Amino acid sequence: MRRGPPLLGSGRTFASWSFLYGLRLISVGSDGDVFPMISLGSGLALRGHRVTLLALPAYSGVASPETELASFPCWTNDSCASSLQQKWLLTTRYAYLYFERHSVSWNTVAYRSICNLSSKDLVVIA
Repeated sequence: MRRGPPLLGSGRTFASWSFLYGLRLISVGSDGDVFPMISLGSGLALRGHRVTLLALPAYSGVASPETELASFPCWTNDSCASSLQQKWLLTTRYAYLYFERHSVSWNTVAYRSICNLSSKDLVVIA
């Protein structure tokens, strides 16, 4: 039985590919959302890709030599605290107000962050 990376149609392996990407991993959430992205990003960074994690400020400490990730907090601590204080709106008829106050601004910040970090070889995983 053959061992090693899977073969492609021409007999080349995935390991023989020579392209590298600049990856932006976006995860807006808690540990269960962010830690899989950290694992994915660390593995891709070990293969030579340039990986930046865009996440809440609480996860800005994940950038380290062990993970080989760059970190970019997309939101401020104040905006995170405000969204948590107002999450009760989601259970009322004013849920739209919560999304207008927080989700739209977070998406705008994420978009601008992607634009600022963009390059020709950009890949975004959200």
